[in-house]
Amino acid sequence: MEALGGASLLNFYIHNGHTSAVAIVDRRFAVHDLGRIDLAAVRAAMTLVATTGRGHDAASHALRDLDGQLFSKIDLPPRPLVILTRHLHQTPWSALPSLSTIPVTTAPSAAHWLAAEGAIPAGHVWVAGPRLEHAEDEARALHRAHGGVLLTGEEATVDAVLAALAGAGTAHIAAHCVHRPGAPLFSALELADGPLFGHHVARLDRPPARVVLSACESALDLPQVFLDHGTRSVIASTLPVADERVSDLVIDLHARLALGADAGAALAGAQAGHPGLGFVVIGR
Repeated sequence: MEALGGASLLNFYIHNGHTSAVAIVDRRFAVHDLGRIDLAAVRAAMTLVATTGRGHDAASHALRDLDGQLFSKIDLPPRPLVILTRHLHQTPWSALPSLSTIPVTTAPSAAHWLAAEGAIPAGHVWVAGPRLEHAEDEARALHRAHGGVLLTGEEATVDAVLAALAGAGTAHIAAHCVHRPGAPLFSALELADGPLFGHHVARLDRPPARVVLSACESALDLPQVFLDHGTRSVIASTLPVADERVSDLVIDLHARLALGADAGAALAGAQAGHPGLGFVVIGR
């Protein structure tokens, strides 16, 4: 309870197909039965918007419906919110109307969230993988603004990136993700000479403290590997994204982080100006 400070906490879980939430708001506990939650319509509608720019009305309608299901019974104050869930990890939380102005962080469990406490050390790594039109410009712009190690083009190899990640404060990787549902150790980031797998990350003695994955659906499985092996927070997208739109968001995000904002507040501020991209903070 003390670790929350003034934040609220929601722990979502599913039993026999029904979603429930344990809420801690203003130091009071409550349990809410939310019924059956289906993310498919929301993800389909927001994916269309993110990748084509079309379908805004359908996406807004789907988001309002999901928002009503999740939050109509829960009175959330306008303060930071911690969401614990393994079952609803694909939810684009910041896009929901009830959370649009609230700094949100998520975690698979309370243990993951508590373990993520602590300051992020100095040191940046900026990586651009192949076949993303704007990734190299994004990485170079961030390197110019914040310094650190820059790996792009043929220099962004698996071995070079792993060496740079070890002990880094913040690692930003703009690369295609390859997902293996249920097997995150075999999910991967596409680099110049091949895939950097989750099991490569698991073997790092000192993983980066904070990781930003600037790529499609990068929040689906790889963050679990980073968190399980010592990374404090991962910022990644629950949805497919158009990389030219992501560049503006992450440049804004890192500027806010550099000014001292925590990850939840920095992402909330950045996404207010670049809505509909589905990024989340996982960890703290």
